[in-house]
Parts: sequence; structure tokens; C-alpha cells
Amino acid sequence: MITTPRVTRVALALAFLISANVSARAIDTVQPQADYHQYISERQTVDFLIQDALTAFKSPARISDAGFTGKLPTNMEIVADRLQQASKLEPYRADLLFSTASAYIYNNNVDKALELYKQILEIAPDDVDAHSYIAAWDRFKGDTAGTDAQLAELQQLNPGRVDQLKKVFAVIDHVTTMP
Repeated sequence: MITTPRVTRVALALAFLISANVSARAIDTVQPQADYHQYISERQTVDFLIQDALTAFKSPARISDAGFTGKLPTNMEIVADRLQQASKLEPYRADLLFSTASAYIYNNNVDKALELYKQILEIAPDDVDAHSYIAAWDRFKGDTAGTDAQLAELQQLNPGRVDQLKKVFAVIDHVTTMP
């Protein structure tokens, strides 16, 4: 087939007309009347929050630099916030509370982390890990009565864990007294 300049121009004009017509129809499409956000389940919301926390955790930009006068949240503050939101939606999930507490520890907020570990004990009173963390962080804060209470509770649940914690505490005491 031989194309002439006139045929080429007609073909281009036709292609333009068709694409313009398709674009015009795309604008005139019927938009949904329902708000689909109401159909997202709590499970999906929790998954989104966990993914958001993971993205913040993996982000290389950790904090704002000197010279920047605005106060931006650190990545771990974002992680803690997202996981805290997720745990409010699924309060039976101790894993979310453990992870949130770890983020608070990273942010030097031991008191908030202790609250979360104690909240775990409301869900799972015999959770050996929660008792262990409370014992360790109470000891860090100098609360020997709190540490002793947790160790006594752990003695009933898992005597081997008490032995492990005492060894860890001994190593910490040795290292902190070294010159």
C-alpha cells in the first residue's frame, strides 16, 4: 500500500480524534457513589499499619539533620505509633505490643515500654518473655522490688529463665563496674 502525505494526515487526524474521544469519555465515566473505605476490614487496616511500620523501620533516613529547625518524628517514633494503632485494633495480639515496646525502648522511653509489657500480662498472664522484660527493665530503673516480684513470678513459671536472667544480670554488673 502506498501512503501519500494526504493519507498520512487523515490517518493522524483520525487517530487524534479517536484518542480525544476516548479521553473525553474517560472523563464522563460514572464515579462510584459508595465510600469504599468503610469496606476495609480491621485486619486489612492492621496489615497496612504493620507495613507502614516496616517501611519506616527500613528507611535509611533516620532523623532530621542539624540546621533543620522543624521537629520531625524519628523512624522509630513512627514505628511505635503505627504498631500502637494496630494493637488498639487487635488488642489480643501480644506480638504487636512486644514490637511497640521495643520501639519505645529504642526511643529511650522505658516507662512506656514497661506499660506495654504489663499490658501483655493482662492478655497473657503467664508470658515468660513479658515477665523477663519487666524484670530486666525494672532492674535498669533501679526498682529492685519490681525486679524481685517478676523473678518470683518467673520462678513459678520457668525456673530456668530465672537462672538465665541472673546470669545476664551478673554479666551486666561485672561489665558496668569495669574501669
